[in-house]
Amino acid sequence: MDRFQSRLLVWYGLNRRDLPWRNTTNPYKILVSEIMLQQTQVERVIPYYELFIHQFPTITDLANAPLSTVITLWSGLGYNKRAVFLQNAAKGIIKRRSFPKTREDLQKLSGIGPYTAEAVLAFAFNYDAAPADTNIRRIFSRYFFKGAGTVVSINKMIQKELPKGKARVWNNALMDFGSIVCTASSPQCLACPLATSCRAYRAGNQESYLRFSAPQSRFEGSIRQMRGRIIEVLREARDHQLSIAVLAKKVAISPQMLNIRLQDLQKDGLVIRNGKTVRFI
Repeated sequence: MDRFQSRLLVWYGLNRRDLPWRNTTNPYKILVSEIMLQQTQVERVIPYYELFIHQFPTITDLANAPLSTVITLWSGLGYNKRAVFLQNAAKGIIKRRSFPKTREDLQKLSGIGPYTAEAVLAFAFNYDAAPADTNIRRIFSRYFFKGAGTVVSINKMIQKELPKGKARVWNNALMDFGSIVCTASSPQCLACPLATSCRAYRAGNQESYLRFSAPQSRFEGSIRQMRGRIIEVLREARDHQLSIAVLAKKVAISPQMLNIRLQDLQKDGLVIRNGKTVRFI
């Protein structure tokens, strides 16, 4: 084991975050956490995860639940479409009668892309997988490439540094280190056990790193907020149903804009439109 690996694992042993999905290797529960964590902060996910697992303790429970119940529990977490994907994935797993254990089979399920597949393999099965998120890539960009590098070179290094047989602990260590020490802004270099060998720090370039994606757009005034508000108003309505005119007034948007959003929500299977009325599924 090289110095980078050993120092990081020692740091993790002393600073490990206690997160509920780290207390299980159940692949269903790992999958729930990974879908919830997509584009959502850890602290916000924790209460939703705990409530969701309490309501649906097994994958069969989730697969057989009414979609309206699933969405209601998800409400407030954002991106309701993820809840639909998650339940469809659960149904797919029940249909095949076993939880997939390969990247290819996992990615055949609803809403599961390369990153989520890698995460499930690493955290549920401890397979040699490298789910590289923004935090992890930032660490490698700074430590190995002076805050630069390319997507290809960074991804290759992430794979190279993966300790065989230690995927679960290693990837958790990287994620915690990126969240606590090697942060996007104001990295804690004076408290970093890797600082003396970090190429970005030694070059005085410690705040730089290769950006892999644009910052997430603000929620206030966004389409996401509007979609969430429509679902919320319909859930609270009697029989979960309202006329288009009343719904537009309650959501405070024009009927024309409401029509556009309803088309999107219909495609996602979240609402049912019947003439001049619309209802939550």
